Amino acid sequence: MRKETEFTIVTPSYNQSKFIEATIQSVIGQQYPNLEYIVVDGVSRDGSVEIVKKFEDKITRWVSEPDAGQSDAINKGVAMATGEWIGWINSDDMLAEGALQILADSVQQNPDWRNMFMGRYLEVDIDGNVISEKHSDIRTLESLVDIPGSWRKKGGNQIGQQGMFFSKRLYEKAGGLRVENHRSMDYELWGRMLLAGGRIVPVDAVLGIFRTYEGQKISDRYITTKSLVNDAQSLIKAADWPAGKKRKYFWKNRFYWWKFRYHHLRSLIGVKRRFKELF
Repeated sequence: MRKETEFTIVTPSYNQSKFIEATIQSVIGQQYPNLEYIVVDGVSRDGSVEIVKKFEDKITRWVSEPDAGQSDAINKGVAMATGEWIGWINSDDMLAEGALQILADSVQQNPDWRNMFMGRYLEVDIDGNVISEKHSDIRTLESLVDIPGSWRKKGGNQIGQQGMFFSKRLYEKAGGLRVENHRSMDYELWGRMLLAGGRIVPVDAVLGIFRTYEGQKISDRYITTKSLVNDAQSLIKAADWPAGKKRKYFWKNRFYWWKFRYHHLRSLIGVKRRFKELF
């Protein structure tokens, strides 16, 4: 009889009472026998803590204490983790039904600690209605740091954090999340994991569910893009590549950023002009 793979799921939370119950239920409803579930709340004031308490007999450990943001909360949760394999599900997202058993089978077939298991994910609206199914063909650091040609290519190619799982050992070797990164922390982590010897292994199944709605952090595309490009440039600098290869990707991203800023400013000017015409 095989030993069940040990998983730890971490949920960082702050004032997400509208969604957190669905998040918790998606994790504890996995019925997976070797699951550790940790919730790290940043002292929510909207009733989130009361919802967590409703399920505390099924949550391995939870805390509600001040933190320095989402990255800090996830780092705290991973530090508490005893599971060999880790993933985080934000308090407005969900784990797909049966995801942990699918992951366990994938780990059993390919148990190397350097593996980063990447599944597909669903994008849903604020009410949970499915908008689309997403997947990424990114496998290497080269394709990860190619923002215009890969990460932001037409049709979408981003790695859905909700469908990515990895070993605690690889997370620690990569240095965990950078606490100061509040916009593209997952992107930066994938890059540092690849730099640390990680290997992306695709899983042909939906593993996570990403909820999209107005007002969430990533909805500010300008700030998110600036953070993303800065992270990519830092990863390029850290890569053990020839100087010519570094220059190629560095300038490709730099031109993309200049073009993005130009169109962003033109859009702002157009909005101001239309506003003046109204009044």
